[in-house]
Amino acid sequence: MHKGLVRRYEGSFPIAKRISKVAYKVEVSSHLEIHPAFHVSQLKLFHEDKEDEQWRESHRVPTLVTKKYDHEVDEVMACRVIPRRGIHPSFMEYLVKWRNLPESEATWEKELTLWKNKDLIKAFHQD
Repeated sequence: MHKGLVRRYEGSFPIAKRISKVAYKVEVSSHLEIHPAFHVSQLKLFHEDKEDEQWRESHRVPTLVTKKYDHEVDEVMACRVIPRRGIHPSFMEYLVKWRNLPESEATWEKELTLWKNKDLIKAFHQD
């Protein structure tokens, strides 16, 4: 969708508190994964549009996307820690060999995307 067709502002979010003269903390849903503090230039007074019945629906891409793999995990071959700076925590990635594919097709996958394969991750760490 062209960026000109997407709403510039989303939803109606209550103000939690005033941080400073030019910044406010907003109560946002945890699934949005955004920082809750905003500069006043990014905020706008909300007015309900009674003619637009879809005003509550977001037209943005969902932030939580579940990966669906065509192949099943055959083996966890290696792991590595991806360091992050600032407030974001480090995270683990695993080198995954996919069933019926050669090792050359193995890919690094985030630990969170391998939630169905916790037994293979546990077995990898026990070896």
